[in-house]
Amino acid sequence: FRNEGVGCVLSSLKLKKALSYADTTGFVYAVIVGEKEIESGLLKLRNLREGSEKDLKLNDIINEVKK
Repeated sequence: FRNEGVGCVLSSLKLKKALSYADTTGFVYAVIVGEKEIESGLLKLRNLREGSEKDLKLNDIINEVKK
């Protein structure tokens, strides 16, 4: 992400706490990477403002976030 000019923060917090932190600090998106996502090759992109979520490949996530 950073190599593509997209700021990011990595977290090892539990999912609920990490999403709460991201939301309260003003992040628009959260990328969720778990075992299922690694196996499928699709990561979850959650829009914290809208509450929507999409399963996308990494390059597609970068393009979506840059919009």
